[in-house]
Amino acid sequence: MNVMAFLRWLERVGKDVSFVEMLYDVPSPFINAVVEEALTCLKCTEVDKYTENYSLEFISTILYTKV
Repeated sequence: MNVMAFLRWLERVGKDVSFVEMLYDVPSPFINAVVEEALTCLKCTEVDKYTENYSLEFISTILYTKV
């Protein structure tokens, strides 16, 4: 549920109301990767100092691709 809330938040903040809708058209492995990236983002909010360096390749691809 947290992942879905995070993705909806991205839609609102990014002013892209079709972000979650675009996920309906992608293969399951891609969705799994997006979920993992969202979990990484959520993990960042739970610690005072986050030292890992992760690329959000899949979320970035969706955010910057217009369908």
